[in-house]
Amino acid sequence: MRMRLRYLLLLVGCALSLYVLLILSQRNAGDQRRSTSPHRDKGDKLRSKLVAKEDDAVGDTPVGEERTNDLPDDPQDIEESPPRSKKDHAGGKLPRGKLSELGPRHIPKTGVTCVPRENITFIKVHKTGSSTVQNIFLRYGDKHNLQFVLPPRGHHLGYPNYFETRHMLHNEKDSYNIFCHHTRFSTTISHVMPPNTYYITIVRDPVKVFESAFTYFKMDYRLGMTGDPEALQKFLKDAHTIYEDQTNKVHLKNTMLYDLGVPMAEYDSEAAVKTSIKTFQKRYRLVMVAEYFEESLVLLRDLLCWSTEDVVVFKLNTRKDDSIVPLSEDVKSQIRMWNKGDVLLYEHFNRTIQRKIEEYGKERMAQEVALLKRKTDELYARCIESDHADKEHGEFRVWQPFGVHINAFVLKPERKGDKECERMIIPEIQFTKELRKKQYPDLKEPEENLKARKGNSRRRIPPR
Repeated sequence: MRMRLRYLLLLVGCALSLYVLLILSQRNAGDQRRSTSPHRDKGDKLRSKLVAKEDDAVGDTPVGEERTNDLPDDPQDIEESPPRSKKDHAGGKLPRGKLSELGPRHIPKTGVTCVPRENITFIKVHKTGSSTVQNIFLRYGDKHNLQFVLPPRGHHLGYPNYFETRHMLHNEKDSYNIFCHHTRFSTTISHVMPPNTYYITIVRDPVKVFESAFTYFKMDYRLGMTGDPEALQKFLKDAHTIYEDQTNKVHLKNTMLYDLGVPMAEYDSEAAVKTSIKTFQKRYRLVMVAEYFEESLVLLRDLLCWSTEDVVVFKLNTRKDDSIVPLSEDVKSQIRMWNKGDVLLYEHFNRTIQRKIEEYGKERMAQEVALLKRKTDELYARCIESDHADKEHGEFRVWQPFGVHINAFVLKPERKGDKECERMIIPEIQFTKELRKKQYPDLKEPEENLKARKGNSRRRIPPR
C-alpha cells in the first residue's frame, strides 16, 4: 500500500513539474517575440520619434486620394495628387533605413578632423543645375560602393507624383545611403533613409527656372501653340485662365515649390508658402543656390566632410544659346508675379546663403572657390576636348526634347575609356542604368521588357 502511495505521489510530482516547465517556456517565447518586435527595437523607437517629429513639423504633405500606379516616361500628363499615409506600399509595411555599415574615413583638412557623411538625400529641382550636383553624389556613391535608392526603370522615382516606396527597387537589407533622383518630396523619404541623413537641395532665380522649363518641356506644344516663338509671352498675358484650363499643370507655375512637395492648392497663399519655407529651413542642412554655385559647392564639401576633388564637377545638360529664349524686363517681371511662391522661396534662401558666406569669411571663401576652380580646370584640361558639341558628336547619347539643343561633351582621344573622365560627363540616364546593374546584378532591365509589351508604353510595378 505504501509503495503504491509513493508511486502515485511521484507521478503527481512529475506532472506538476512538466506543467510548470510548459508555462515558463510559453512565457519566455512571448518575451522573445516582444523583444524582437520592431516596436521594441531601440533603433526603430528612435526612428519612430524622428519620423513623428518630422510629420508634426511638415504641413506640406497631406494625406489624400489614391494615385495611379503608372510610372510615366515623361511627366506631361499626370495631375496633382497628394501623398498617401506612411504605409503606402503593398502590405502596409515600410522599409527601415539603416545607418551605413562602412567605417569612417579620415580626410585631412587644415586643423579639422571629421567623419565623411555617407547618408544623403538630395532633392533634385528641375532647371536649377540639379543634374550637375547629382553627378557629384552619383560619382561619390559609386566610388565608395554606397547603396542608392534607384527606380525600377528610367531615372525618375515616381515623378511627377509624390514619392512612395513602390517607386523604388528594394535591396535585401532595405538599407540605403544616397537618394538623389528626380522625385516629388514626401515624408515617406524619411522612412526609407537613415535617421542621420543629411537633406540637401538647390534653388535658382525663378525667372531662369520658368523660361528653362517652358522651353525644355515644350509648353508651346502642351498649350496648343506649337512652334510659336511668342508662346511664353502669350501665356503670361492670360496666365491664370490658361493655367486653370490645363489638366496637367506641372512646370507651368512654381516649379521649385512643386518639386519640394508644396501642394498646388497652396501656391497663392503667401502664409502657406512661408510656412513651407520655415519647414525647409529646418529640414535641409544646405539649400544650394545656382547663382552662388561654387560657393555652394564649398559649403557642401565642408558640410559632408568630403575633399575638394569629391565636389569637382562639370556643368551638365546645358542648352545651346539658340535654345534659350531672350526675355525683356517686362516679361521677367510678369514671370516673377506669376511665380510668387518660387520668388519667396528663392529670396529666402538667397539671403540664407549670403549669410552663410559672410559667416564663412569672404576672404576664406574666395580662396576655397579659387582652389575648386583650379582643380576643375586641371581635370577639364586633362579630359575634355569640347563641351559644346552637337548631340550626334557627343561622347554619350544626350537626351534632348525636339527643337531643344543640348551641349554634349567630347573626350580627348587619349582619355576615351578613362573611367574618371567618363564619370564626369556621363548623363544621368546612362549612369543610373549602370548603377542599377551594379546594385542589382540579377535584375533584368525593365526597358527590355517594355519593348515586348504591345500597345502600352507604361508598365505597372507589381506589389512587393
